Amino acid sequence: MTSRYQLRPQQLPTLAALLGDVTDNLPKVPGIGKLTAQALVARFGDARTLLQHLDEIEPARVRTALQQAAGQILVTEELAQLHRDVPLPEGPRFAPIARHHLLQTRALFEELEFSSLLPRVDRLLASA
Repeated sequence: MTSRYQLRPQQLPTLAALLGDVTDNLPKVPGIGKLTAQALVARFGDARTLLQHLDEIEPARVRTALQQAAGQILVTEELAQLHRDVPLPEGPRFAPIARHHLLQTRALFEELEFSSLLPRVDRLLASA
């Protein structure tokens, strides 16, 4: 159970399908807010089950919004799903970041005026 949303981790793609995600360019269902989305996901579990039980959903404006976005909800839930069946080669997945790459990153962040990220890079440089 995630403490932030009071949902199981496998339900988060369904929540994203209802609320959207600007970062991942996932569309939201118009008229559905955070509390409504959380309640629907907690009650029905996933998008397919939710859409199979539209007749049980009140108020009518929420039911209508879900009906109108049904196809989008299913596609978005799939897009938000973490796929664990991708074949990966054996061995380490991450390598230490080379100091010169950190310096390049810092220079780019300065150029782009990402000042809030500079302390993070500085901490990495100090530990490298």
